[in-house]
Amino acid sequence: RQIILDLNELTMIPKLLFANNRIERLSVSYNKLNSISRDLFLSLKNSLEHLEVEHNKLFHLPDSLAQVARLRHLSLAYNQLEESPPLPGRIQTLSLAGNFLTSIPSALQTLEPGSIRYLDLSYNRISNLLPNEFLDWSTSLGTLNLRGNRIAQIYKNVFPASMPVKEINLSFNDLYYVDPQSFSNLSSSLHVLESSSTLFSGYFPFEIEEGLENLSWLSFDNNDFHILKLSKLASFAYVKYLNLDYNRIVDISIDE
Repeated sequence: RQIILDLNELTMIPKLLFANNRIERLSVSYNKLNSISRDLFLSLKNSLEHLEVEHNKLFHLPDSLAQVARLRHLSLAYNQLEESPPLPGRIQTLSLAGNFLTSIPSALQTLEPGSIRYLDLSYNRISNLLPNEFLDWSTSLGTLNLRGNRIAQIYKNVFPASMPVKEINLSFNDLYYVDPQSFSNLSSSLHVLESSSTLFSGYFPFEIEEGLENLSWLSFDNNDFHILKLSKLASFAYVKYLNLDYNRIVDISIDE
């Protein structure tokens, strides 16, 4: 039921696999694939649940991927994709890390509400997070990884109240502006926020009207904060871990 062909030099997936319609897990990471036949997905559409095709040379996948109805876990990390292929509607975990995406994939809009729980879009070329990108498809999303993109601003209401995300990673972006109400819809769900090396400067915490009250893990190391306001930290009643190392803090203020 499982076939693992990682760390080889395959340029195509052997046609022998097409005849085996009982494969539940297929992994062909760290090969030299530049395409996948649409017939592979058609032959496995009623069995395949877990697919890993990481660290190859794929720039396109066939539309037949969307017909793999049982697929729940998909990783296409570190290929050459400029957009997401069509997706099966009940994906639970998806990694498109290390590709050439420039925006949140529109293919996510076709997912069934309540399906996806983990989304990794790290190390792409995403520059904007826009309102209405996280809609019905994100109603079960627990982890969102946007590390290593080119995001400069986060606007008000980008993250809807219907998205119960617990962890967001924004590290290694080019952030210079975060709207004070960016996280206001996540006040009951967000527990982990990582924003290391994102060019923040000035004082910490920066201005946030609401939405961070339940945080337990807060990482803002390797930024450019100069002043730490202890009075503002009191609002983070549940923080158990706070990382501010490698900043430029020269003053700690206790005033309101």
